[in-house]
Amino acid sequence: GEKIWMDFPGLQKSSLHWQNPEKFNPDRFDPSHPDSKTPAGGRRHQYCWVPFSGGKRVCFGKTFAENILRMATSVLSQSFNFELAEKGKYDADNLPM
Repeated sequence: GEKIWMDFPGLQKSSLHWQNPEKFNPDRFDPSHPDSKTPAGGRRHQYCWVPFSGGKRVCFGKTFAENILRMATSVLSQSFNFELAEKGKYDADNLPM
């Protein structure tokens, strides 16, 4: 009958696992980027970022969200012409992924 509380916001902003945890930095999810490492320089645990939980009881909305993202990206790419904001930063051999 005991309750267990998981502090997901605290985990996802922990300075033990993230460099500059309060800063918006999408590069931290790119494994080739230096910010993807822990402050100690190691590899982060897979459950440091759990927007849909994990394991056998992963959120059933995860698949729905991923499919909506694919569909929205497809519709947007067909509806608009996109260009890079910083021209000259990237070329055909060095595109952002």
